[in-house]
Amino acid sequence: MMVSVALRSLSMALAGGMVALGGSFMSPAQAQLNWPPGFYRRVNEQRIRYISADGQMCQVMNGQQMQAFGGATQVRVVGTQSTYDRDRPNTGTCPWPDGLYREARWRGIWQHLFTSDNQRYYCNITTSQHLRSYIPLDAPADLFVHTIPNNSRLGLHREWSGDCAWPGGGDRQ
Repeated sequence: MMVSVALRSLSMALAGGMVALGGSFMSPAQAQLNWPPGFYRRVNEQRIRYISADGQMCQVMNGQQMQAFGGATQVRVVGTQSTYDRDRPNTGTCPWPDGLYREARWRGIWQHLFTSDNQRYYCNITTSQHLRSYIPLDAPADLFVHTIPNNSRLGLHREWSGDCAWPGGGDRQ
């Protein structure tokens, strides 16, 4: 019993002195600079921020954008004194993830956000038939199109590419 208490104390002391991260050990001070990529929110704030794998940070625009990223269940809620955002390059508002979108006020116009060769683009889809060419056969469009608030800045951090090209097999109707 005495040995197990001593081992537990030693384990806790070692854990307090070093933090395992990525297969190597770091001091707690080093670990504070290496928060893993993901979504974070302080317990006393509504603002959600995303830390990317390259250490940059952006702010999620609204609840609909968080839904497009996969939902609030993946947000790590941290304490008020958390340092996850300290000394990070802040790129401002997060770009929307790739996908199909329609702002609530738009009728008959959708936008396709996509990435090619590490460059982000967006384009317009202007007919229902064109939209159907982007959706798996017989699937409901609502499963693939995010309807978002007006003025959601879909083109933020993306280059405009005009009207969207028809994907391969674009003769479907």
